[in-house]
Amino acid sequence: MGLKTIISEFATKCFSRNKVLRGPFAGLAYPAKSVGSAYCPKLVGTYELELHAIINSWKSHPPRTVLNIGGAEGYYAVGLAKMFPDCRVVTYEADSYGRTLIQAMAELNTVSGNIKIKGLCQLENLEHELEKHPKSLIIMDVEGAEDELLPANPNIFSETELLVEIHDELCPGVGGRLIERFNSSHIITQYDPAPRKTDVFEAAELKPFSWLPSFIQLKILDEKRGYNYWLHMAPQINESKN
Repeated sequence: MGLKTIISEFATKCFSRNKVLRGPFAGLAYPAKSVGSAYCPKLVGTYELELHAIINSWKSHPPRTVLNIGGAEGYYAVGLAKMFPDCRVVTYEADSYGRTLIQAMAELNTVSGNIKIKGLCQLENLEHELEKHPKSLIIMDVEGAEDELLPANPNIFSETELLVEIHDELCPGVGGRLIERFNSSHIITQYDPAPRKTDVFEAAELKPFSWLPSFIQLKILDEKRGYNYWLHMAPQINESKN
């Protein structure tokens, strides 16, 4: 059995259960595809493992409005809509197929009424949203366009919490520029990607796949990312979100 076949079989078996197996979005019903990112880590529940503590921390102060810029197939938009039923989620995704998958996932998880799906996000779209909901939570993954969408304007973002994937390899120096722009108004924490370990397969949810050789387990966990990292920027004004 070839490596691609084994990984495909793993994905198929996970999908046949129609659920994310573990992690903050455990139980999330998932479509059969992903957009612009690895599929298997999302089903396993190890996708962006570095951020799980931040996601879980929101349970103590649930967001009222989430702006998900670069929604892909809906991992964060639908996951957070399900986690926080009273939350309003607006997700922007430029790819039309991605928007179709977001809608499909929202329907699978019965949260369609909580999510508004839009196309390409421009700065004026973001400004318009933040004028109405300044204490929003922004989750952004836009392949380097974070430089344009997060300009030096403390009046817009001073009450907004941001979790941004940084793409220095596509937009050199963007991470440093964002730190400089937000340093006076936000508490900034950088999260670097960490190697995945096969001990995740010791968890009860993944025991059926513990027989796989370790190199295949690592392939399943591989997110196929370069050196992207994340900035979590929490407003220094410590008030409840809008």
